[in-house]
Amino acid sequence: MLATLPRALLEYLRGLGKDDAAIAREAEIHLDDGDGDARVPRERVDALWEIAAREVGPAVGVRFGLEMPPGNAGVLEVVTQSAPSVEASLGHVCRYWHLLNDGVDLAIGRGGGEVALTLRPRSDKPLAPPWIDLTVVALAVIGARSIARPLPPTRIAVPYPEARAVPELGAVVGAPIVFDAPSMALVYPEAILERSMLASNASLHEVARAHADSQLVRLREDADGGSV
Repeated sequence: MLATLPRALLEYLRGLGKDDAAIAREAEIHLDDGDGDARVPRERVDALWEIAAREVGPAVGVRFGLEMPPGNAGVLEVVTQSAPSVEASLGHVCRYWHLLNDGVDLAIGRGGGEVALTLRPRSDKPLAPPWIDLTVVALAVIGARSIARPLPPTRIAVPYPEARAVPELGAVVGAPIVFDAPSMALVYPEAILERSMLASNASLHEVARAHADSQLVRLREDADGGSV
């Protein structure tokens, strides 16, 4: 996945008084501050989440998500926020999601007056609960701030048992949570697709899309060549 998120998580832990350098060594994560396109293998990010939960508590994903500075999704963030509508924005989220995390597939489904964003890992290994919580907060809470007249989720599905849930998640998302789901999903009323994006900017959007397309080609070429 893109190194911006583990880098931001390490900075967040440092702000809490934790030894981020020691945590990075334990997780075997080595980051070059000058490389904004660097990527980190999923197993190393999973190790970082395990350490973060140990150091801060199981609610670290929610708490970090609420304080995460903008810009950690790279060009994906720019292209989605500058889109003209939520429908266009979500389409770009699906198209360019692998720029952020190529270990997880994201798809949009529509039916019954609802629209669902479903995330599934490409491997059989379950996603770390704090990472799931962070993604829910990023999409359902932080993402809503970019939408004109946002609608709350109808429900949220998470692929872990209720025994592993943290009260903070339900408190911030304001939607029913379905536990032990086959995959992670956020379900909204279909009417949300018609809402406008607050930062819609046609010129910026075209530039961002072109850059995102070039990065996507590069990522696929690296994958075909066996790069991590």
